Amino acid sequence: MEAADNSSAGLEFLSGCPASYGLEGSLILEYAHDTFMEHKSFLDIEIETRKLIAGFPNTVDNFHYGWFGTTRSNGIFSQAIRQNSKEFAKAIDQIPLTGGISRDDFLEHIEICQSAGFENPIGVSTRLLAIKRPDLFFCLNEANKSGICRDLGISKNINAEKYWDEILMRIYDAPWFNSPPPKNDKEAWNGKVALIDCIYYDQFDIEMGKATSKAA
Repeated sequence: MEAADNSSAGLEFLSGCPASYGLEGSLILEYAHDTFMEHKSFLDIEIETRKLIAGFPNTVDNFHYGWFGTTRSNGIFSQAIRQNSKEFAKAIDQIPLTGGISRDDFLEHIEICQSAGFENPIGVSTRLLAIKRPDLFFCLNEANKSGICRDLGISKNINAEKYWDEILMRIYDAPWFNSPPPKNDKEAWNGKVALIDCIYYDQFDIEMGKATSKAA
């Protein structure tokens, strides 16, 4: 299918995404992108916006923290974000806003997160990556893991290497991922991988009328 025939060509895979998630999720990703553009380091971002990016309750207007996986029950991560942990700042700063990211880059990010006290930081790590680079990453969480692993025919025991090798590599090879950008829905296209979460989450808490999925 050519983009000329469909202004949203390449985004058909998001047809199962609830409209509210796709709309507000895209707005959050756009807000986060602008924030990262304006600040040299995660350390420089004010605390309420850091909390939004990390998936915690916050006072940022109009955005709900739960889209793309909430981390509100993770005490260690919460403390790290509130105290502006240099380790987590280093981990997120190491990922560029544009351009390619290699397997080694990703595993280095994971290793930095591990140095901050997480043996398997796949949940909190992919939350941060999905918000900063939604074109390449999605948050692997307890609400979407079963469906994703079922459809891919893989074990739910996912570590960093399996997330990259068995999930991301298959996404990056998919026809929809390699389609030309659509004429419309630019925001959704820029967040196309992160928005995979909205297709697969199958359990959620209701807060303020919004669905939230818990990061692993």
